[in-house]
Amino acid sequence: ARHGWEFVDEFFYRHHIRRYLTNIYHHPEPFYFFPVVALTGAMPWTFFLVPAVFRLRALRPRATARDSMLALAWVWVAWPVIFFSFSVAKLPGYILPVFPALAMIIGVEVERFWNGERERRLSVAAWLTALLSATLAVGFAVYTNDQLMNGTNWWRMGLIYLPAAVTAATILLLAA
Repeated sequence: ARHGWEFVDEFFYRHHIRRYLTNIYHHPEPFYFFPVVALTGAMPWTFFLVPAVFRLRALRPRATARDSMLALAWVWVAWPVIFFSFSVAKLPGYILPVFPALAMIIGVEVERFWNGERERRLSVAAWLTALLSATLAVGFAVYTNDQLMNGTNWWRMGLIYLPAAVTAATILLLAA
């Protein structure tokens, strides 16, 4: 009320409507930008979304609380990703609220695998996740070693190779 229409124009029109409909802030991206951001943001667990998508049709939201939660999570992910995909200006932070829902969806699939379900898609997702984690851990160690190591700090070396060691232990547990 103190600033009148200047505030309304700046806050609502310029920072919401114009940002959505025009490229005023020079952040144009392709339509598929936000699905890629969501999948990348879910790494290394992204592969567990494949069996989750295939189970979508089997959801019965009125039957169980878990299915209700999963249906809500899928809507929670789909609505912002689709809505912001139509915007002209795109920044990754626009879809930050979808990540808790993605975590719930992925968590249900990980729990299914943990509880012994060995449906083919679920097993493939687990192994691809392990492979991706190993690749990321080795990449982290190589990059960090090249950037930070001078060869004398053993505690640094331990921290650099810790993700690789955790990933190796995880793969051994997965194989067992």
